[in-house]
Amino acid sequence: IAIGAGNFGDNRVVAGERPRDMGEGAMIDIAIAPVDEFVTGPVRFFKIDTQGSEWYALQGLKRALANSPNCALLLELWPYALRGCTPDQLLRFLAEQGFTLGKATEAPYPMSLERILRQATDPRRDPVKGGMDLYGVKGRPFHVVSPMNRVKAWVRSLKEA
Repeated sequence: IAIGAGNFGDNRVVAGERPRDMGEGAMIDIAIAPVDEFVTGPVRFFKIDTQGSEWYALQGLKRALANSPNCALLLELWPYALRGCTPDQLLRFLAEQGFTLGKATEAPYPMSLERILRQATDPRRDPVKGGMDLYGVKGRPFHVVSPMNRVKAWVRSLKEA
């Protein structure tokens, strides 16, 4: 794992060299195991923020996902650092698993995969700092808590129609 020198939230699992944008810093050998070796499900909530290793994390919890028909997901999509697949492949995999996705905001709303991909890969986004947090659900309604945020989400979702 490459340890973030100035940003301790930017530690990245790498196979080989340290990413240049991280600058100088420590590299530590770690053991990695698939979630499916420890969790069989069902799970109600998954949070995955692995600084670009999200695809690999998802591959290691396929059984837990399959055994969790009623769950939510919070995942960072960071095209710049994503390894193992393209952003489109990651989004399509989540859709194939039954997830309805949208941006994780105070008033999330379902978005098409194309719209998420367009926003995540928009050339105006700073590629190094331009990650996007996604919220997803399967087997239950896409929801927000407060009435005001429900209205905001409903208005934003009209753009998807």
